[in-house]
Amino acid sequence: MTDKVIHIKILVYTLILTLVLGATGCASNKSNPPSLLESEYKRVMERQKQIAAADQGTVVPKDLPEMTAERYEQIGDNHIRQNNAGLAFVNYEKSRRLDPRRSSVHYKMGILFLNKGLQEDALKEFEEILKNDPKYTLAYEGLGQVFFARGDWKKARENFIQTLSLDPKMWQAHSYLGIIYNHQKNFDAAIKEYEAALVINNKSSALYNNAGISYYMKGDYEKAKEHYIKALRIEPDNKKVYNNLALALCKMGSYDNAFEAFKKGGNEASAYNNLGYIYITEKKYQEAIKTFQRAIELNPKYYVNAHENMKRAESALKAQSQ
Repeated sequence: MTDKVIHIKILVYTLILTLVLGATGCASNKSNPPSLLESEYKRVMERQKQIAAADQGTVVPKDLPEMTAERYEQIGDNHIRQNNAGLAFVNYEKSRRLDPRRSSVHYKMGILFLNKGLQEDALKEFEEILKNDPKYTLAYEGLGQVFFARGDWKKARENFIQTLSLDPKMWQAHSYLGIIYNHQKNFDAAIKEYEAALVINNKSSALYNNAGISYYMKGDYEKAKEHYIKALRIEPDNKKVYNNLALALCKMGSYDNAFEAFKKGGNEASAYNNLGYIYITEKKYQEAIKTFQRAIELNPKYYVNAHENMKRAESALKAQSQ
């Protein structure tokens, strides 16, 4: 794997791992049908390939340097940096036509397909790489992403493990494995993967947040809190992490601090509303009634939900006292 390939990978690859407040799972295991946008994107790329093919007959001025597969790939990389995936695809296609065994180009085209939800096309690109280069690490990671997007956890896991067997420093593969294990409620295994990823990359707020969720689901609220705080040091304005932190603090009985975290994750009224709901789940009905009242006083938009929750708390309190 060359430095150039890694560099482009970072440009075209977006890791989608951050989980939301209260979420314990991961991406849906159902494949979505191609959207109109995806179909249009594919149609445009087909048209661009036709244009590229027509370019073969174009006369090139003698004073211009000869275009090579490497040069077309470089031009494609420049278009990626400019967020122009269409022109990048055209130049990658030209590069591939000159050198059909060019693994780095197949990989970049696979990522472009994957980012647009064209999983079958992406799969073909990654598989084509492995026909010629069975130890191309990024191809296995790409296959893992395809199967992950399809909800095929078994095949995704196999390919991410193969990725790490070839290059243990591929922290994204560790992170994906963490999500898969979380989905399977194997929180110890998920934590192991996230911590391995953090050894390699300790600058990711999402990794700390996801590790925190695994610790939370395991019931280790102190460790969850520590990881949420580390996530917030990297990304101080992340509201989802503040809400996750608040949940951990509630489990630790630190309700005042939880309220402050909820407030940073929204506003004062929403903080009271969220805390009231937590009180209900913990059967602290008197506290719940008070916090719902405060939410309503501060912002009438919470009236319906907060009033209904307050009635639930009042009914539960009455039943509790009988």
